[in-house]
Amino acid sequence: MWQSMVLTIVDLVFSKMSKLDVLILLKAKGVLGEEMCHMEACDFVITPIFKRLFEEDTSIRSRENPVKTVYSKTQKIDKFMAEMNGKINMVDVDGCLVRYFAERLDLK
Repeated sequence: MWQSMVLTIVDLVFSKMSKLDVLILLKAKGVLGEEMCHMEACDFVITPIFKRLFEEDTSIRSRENPVKTVYSKTQKIDKFMAEMNGKINMVDVDGCLVRYFAERLDLK
């Protein structure tokens, strides 16, 4: 029962996120591998996956400065994560991020 409640809350919060938001979250959580995890924003924004998802993301207001977009989206992601905090145990969320997004998103 608790697992379905956790998934319902996580689904609700993550449904508000774009694929680019998810990519930035996974980078911040260290899920994308050591090299990408430690990249500075200026290097991260020139990766092929970032470029593709940046172009697809319709929530971006200004495309002039991708680095600024990363920082803005990081703040947005922090708000989403705070929205879950208190409703569910964040260890449950952190522990299942990879599996959750593998099942729900196609980030190829």
